[in-house]
Amino acid sequence: MRRNLFLILLLFVMVAFIGEPSLARADSISPSTFWGSGPTGASYTVNKTVTITEAGDLVESYNKVSLDTTEVPTEVGVAVTPNAYSGDFNREIERTFGFEVTFTDLEPGTHTFNIYALLNDQFRVATESDSITSTSVPEPATMLLLGSGLIGLWGLRRKFKK
Repeated sequence: MRRNLFLILLLFVMVAFIGEPSLARADSISPSTFWGSGPTGASYTVNKTVTITEAGDLVESYNKVSLDTTEVPTEVGVAVTPNAYSGDFNREIERTFGFEVTFTDLEPGTHTFNIYALLNDQFRVATESDSITSTSVPEPATMLLLGSGLIGLWGLRRKFKK
């Protein structure tokens, strides 16, 4: 019993003083959030900037910067241009990489998800949240059918009123 208590206390002290492994928190994606709202099928294009700073402690040198969109729900289409930046990079200077992200909402509802900045296709160094809300809008043919039905009912009413 004492041994278990000692091990739990030791684990607590290690986590408190050493801490959990941290991501390179100084790195960022901007804008940090995107909120879109509109009809189903609408497209939203957002220019996102990934900034890799000298302060990051996860990766010293890297050869690829990309955006991880694997958590975007299947109801939302996403396209990223360019797919990635390749080269021999290091953290000696701050670097900025620009991406154009286009969301296409395919189904009505609210879709909330995260996008991550990736180094070397494996290290997530920054996170940002997006949310898209869409509502279904009646099609023009549906409105035409409804309108012609109402005109027909009005005509019948007029005929029987005489």
